[in-house]
Amino acid sequence: MPAITSMGIGSGLDIRGLVDDLVEAERAPTQNRIDRNAERAQDQLSAMGTLKGLISQMQDGLSDLRSRSAFQSRTAESSAEDVFTVSATRQAVEGAFTVQVEELAQSHRIASREFADGAGTEMGSGTLTLSLGNDSFQLAVPEGADSLAQIRDAINVAPDNPGITASIINTAEGARLTLTSQETGADNVISVSVDADQGGSPLEDLAFDPSLDPEDNPMSQVREAQDALVFIDDFAVTSSNNTLDGVIDGVTLNLRDSDPGEVHNLVIAEDRAQGRESVEQFVASYNELISQIRALADADPEEGTSGPLTGDSTARTLVSQMRNAINSSVDTGADFSSLAGLGIVTRDDGTLEINDERLDEAISNNYDAVGNLFAGEGGLANAVDTVARSYTQSGGILDSRSRSLENRLQDLGNQQERLDRRMARVESRYISQFTAMDQLVAQLQETSSFLDQQLGNLPFNNR
Repeated sequence: MPAITSMGIGSGLDIRGLVDDLVEAERAPTQNRIDRNAERAQDQLSAMGTLKGLISQMQDGLSDLRSRSAFQSRTAESSAEDVFTVSATRQAVEGAFTVQVEELAQSHRIASREFADGAGTEMGSGTLTLSLGNDSFQLAVPEGADSLAQIRDAINVAPDNPGITASIINTAEGARLTLTSQETGADNVISVSVDADQGGSPLEDLAFDPSLDPEDNPMSQVREAQDALVFIDDFAVTSSNNTLDGVIDGVTLNLRDSDPGEVHNLVIAEDRAQGRESVEQFVASYNELISQIRALADADPEEGTSGPLTGDSTARTLVSQMRNAINSSVDTGADFSSLAGLGIVTRDDGTLEINDERLDEAISNNYDAVGNLFAGEGGLANAVDTVARSYTQSGGILDSRSRSLENRLQDLGNQQERLDRRMARVESRYISQFTAMDQLVAQLQETSSFLDQQLGNLPFNNR
């Protein structure tokens, strides 16, 4: 009898479909449980990452409050910003000063006479020694590369040039070579000595000795090397540049113009706006954290939906610890000892709300006490950060919870593999059983056909 090579041929049944349906029916309860648990564990793992990011973001906003730096910023104001501008660090002390900018620092500049043949004038060969203050370098001027323009270019690209810039100005009478110090200040004076190969060559017209009288110098002084001269509270201060840093502790003055004899004001004050902004940023980041936890943990019975952290003790404990931290009492040295004293109260949903009028009043009247409330070892910012750190630090609560979820996902993966192997055996058993049935039906049908054929061959009367 021929073997059955395709399921269902013998019986005419859809054996493949029957096997698939039976396997799926047996798989479904366990598969659905694994899928539900895996999806929830994955959602919770993702939620833990979101939660850690939000807590870390809030911690970043706490750094200035914890260290008190938010309450140590300073504002610096100039009454004449066209004359000088000013900036201050937290090291600056509050106070007012008078400022007179008598002279700006300027760089030295000298210029040659006019050369009627222009930048191509051949100056003759020789050696130039150019000095800037105490630094100098030598420049060889060979024949064939001795034009005024070539000398300019050679000065600018010289590797040992201490900071002299050469330029050519073309006037109606001819070309003039100018040399300018790149640094301001009275010490940065340019000098040029010339050792010409031929006496009387134009190269000698590039000499300049600052110790000589102007009429004795081939090159002329266009701008004197000069230090800045400033009177601060009538005390004379000089500087080689136009930035005065540290003349007043923590204060930098940038000189923009001279205004001889005119007195202007400089005022250093507490930057209370910065302190208020830091408090507002803390409230905003705390509210974002609480709102996101609610979104992750809330359930909607009417809609039949729930967040990934619904019923999770980690979220509940975090919210409780945060509330305890921000509601703690601190000795500020003033008549308030908590956020409520600043007009910052807790809403019904757990977020914070600022009463602007009361906060402004506290900052105006007790600015140091506001700083005491947040900053320092016993301050609210440090208390909140301590709670936050226990969750975000390496090996902390969130890391531990995440590892537990990862282990859960790994266990569910193992369960999936075991289920797949078991269902493969079930499928194989069903196929064997249905194949045997199919073969039996085929044999019976073949026997039936044979009997029908034999009966059909009998004489009519004997059928």
